[in-house]
Amino acid sequence: MAKAKAFAVRALLTRLHRTVGLVTAGFLFIAGITGSLIAFWPELDVALNPELYRAASAGPHLSPSALAAKVEAAEPRLQVIGMPLRVAPGEAALLTVQPRNDPATGQPFALGYDEVFADPASGAMIGTRLWGACCFERKHLMPFLFTLHNTLYLPGRWGAWLMGTVALVWLLDCFVAIGLTFPRRQPFLSKWMSSFRLARGNVGVGRRTLDLHRVGGLWLWLALVPLAMSGVALNLDAELFRPLVRAVMSMSEPPPSRADASRAALGFDAVAARAAEEAAARNWPPPGAVFHNTGEGTYTVSMTRSQQDRGEGLGPASMMFDAATGALIRAVAPGEGRAGDVFMQVQFPLHSGRIAGLPGRILICVAGIVVAALSVTGLMMWSRRRRAQLRLRGV
Repeated sequence: MAKAKAFAVRALLTRLHRTVGLVTAGFLFIAGITGSLIAFWPELDVALNPELYRAASAGPHLSPSALAAKVEAAEPRLQVIGMPLRVAPGEAALLTVQPRNDPATGQPFALGYDEVFADPASGAMIGTRLWGACCFERKHLMPFLFTLHNTLYLPGRWGAWLMGTVALVWLLDCFVAIGLTFPRRQPFLSKWMSSFRLARGNVGVGRRTLDLHRVGGLWLWLALVPLAMSGVALNLDAELFRPLVRAVMSMSEPPPSRADASRAALGFDAVAARAAEEAAARNWPPPGAVFHNTGEGTYTVSMTRSQQDRGEGLGPASMMFDAATGALIRAVAPGEGRAGDVFMQVQFPLHSGRIAGLPGRILICVAGIVVAALSVTGLMMWSRRRRAQLRLRGV
């Protein structure tokens, strides 16, 4: 009776794993391939677009406010809202911009781009691009892959909801999958260890495909589970993940919203100076990038080391300032805060592999390829089984 019950449970889990695999295979294949590439997207973006990232002018760099003023004077329809504060010699500054409102209509100008590459010494505009624009033009390729990975290029929040749901189903299926590799007979450990090895000799296409599917999943299981969990966190943050974390861990309250975002902003120079003072007082690295959220009336300054730095370990420290007064609203140091705060901080570093530096990114790159391969081998096994069933039925 016990054996029959165990067999029935295993059969049910097998059908469940097969169904989940069929439903999610296409999504996970895309996520795996794009994820393996964007693990190195800053480096790849620079390599693909040297003409955008290279500045010809020599001499001292303009101050942040002066650089923004030069670009805005060259194109009055835009407003600079973000820029790096640490740009290497010979490197162009990548600025984030948004359209100003047309005085005649009250509507934003049709700018057609939201990034400007500018010479930090002269302020000359080198090039522009729209983040996430389709599809395979060199300057758009890496942002497009990043967008495709996160949202499948669907509008609004639909893509994030879809990919977050896929990540959640995949996370649960990871535990079903590893359970299916457990041996039915003793000794458990020695028999289970054989599941981590490919069968030797000429075993046929079907057995080889099964081995590749099982071995690939087992060897990287401890990487795939955090990858799936962080995928849920990044796509279903407010909808699911953060409320669950808040229910079981203590978390800091978010800062109060800025009631009046219409007041005149201090400017990039002033907020950079304020951030430098605060960073020095905390023995933090100097400021590396600044972003002006015009809708909320705040500046966010991050302590990145370079323009391509996305933060190794738990990421860079950051500060938020009132855009009108320069008052410090919040300062966040990696690894500090309540348990829930740190747990949320770790999700992007886990997903990108940056929590372990270069080796972590290499692991994520390999894991992305394995996820794509698991999807392909799973479909191959289903296809072979389906053809065999049809032959038995005489179809």
